[in-house]
Amino acid sequence: GAAWAAAALFALATLARETALVFPLLVLAWEATRPQSGESLRRRWAPLALPMAVTVASAGLLFALSARYRSLATTSLALHDPLGALAENLRALPVALSLWARPGSLSIEHPPPPEGALWIAAGAALALGLTSIAIAARRRAPNLALAAGWVVVALLPTHTLLARAEAVTQRPLYLAWAGPALLAGAAAL
Repeated sequence: GAAWAAAALFALATLARETALVFPLLVLAWEATRPQSGESLRRRWAPLALPMAVTVASAGLLFALSARYRSLATTSLALHDPLGALAENLRALPVALSLWARPGSLSIEHPPPPEGALWIAAGAALALGLTSIAIAARRRAPNLALAAGWVVVALLPTHTLLARAEAVTQRPLYLAWAGPALLAGAAAL
């Protein structure tokens, strides 16, 4: 019932926002860090698995059938091949995340990310570090795990294999900030 309705709504949401594609992973991150109530993660996630799989499949179908998304994919491939896009997005990751600590640097247009293998390595280390924290802290510090995992998952659509005209922007950070904001709220209590 309700899970299927939610799945349909999130599939339709992909027509407006590509970040809706990561919603099932955000739900999984939430469930994985929720205090244990005697139920295993698998048991808590099982009722949502099929509706979320339908959501992802529907979103893929919507992407394939949408002229807008085909145009975006064509533009992305014209900018960079997937590995080139990944390299640029990894270079952009530390700069983009630093905008949280540098609000005076927020702008409509940002300069491109710095060049060089060192920046690619820094972005990869940052992504792997956040992922490691999300996995390792799941039981001992679930709020920290959720914050780190949320950032990683929320940035998947914009910081992986698809090239964008502007690699550094603050728009992807809005959803990503929800995880650290939850951590800050929990710490303030």
